[in-house]
Amino acid sequence: MKTIIATTQKHFFDAMQIRGRVFVDEQHVPSSIEVDDEDKTCLHILLYEGQTALAVCRLLDHGTYFKVGRMAVLKENRGKGYGKALMLSLETLDVMKDKQELRLDAQMTAAGFYEALGYSFEGEPFVEADMLHIHAIKKLHTN
Repeated sequence: MKTIIATTQKHFFDAMQIRGRVFVDEQHVPSSIEVDDEDKTCLHILLYEGQTALAVCRLLDHGTYFKVGRMAVLKENRGKGYGKALMLSLETLDVMKDKQELRLDAQMTAAGFYEALGYSFEGEPFVEADMLHIHAIKKLHTN
């Protein structure tokens, strides 16, 4: 498996295909919300096995931290460790070297997944795209 930052049309197609199937088709998030202007400036990160994209997320640069968003694994690939592999590999990317933390808004149904990866939660749950979410943070070790 390898984690890459999307740089080609195929990468972007793979990212949007996974996101569309998970968020729009499965979770019924309107495509007008799922794809937004931040997709133009963020980093799209994919986990591949050979030529097959297994998981995706995006990183929004906020100076001292990245906000992770749109993390998705296709339903048929869940429970195989791909989401964990993607999230842990984020921390080793060269773009992380000056970042102090990762932040994200976790769906409450996935809170245990993120907690097991070392994220802590802050604030109260809130509704986004008709689903309960909570703010999560993971401190990174910086040199």
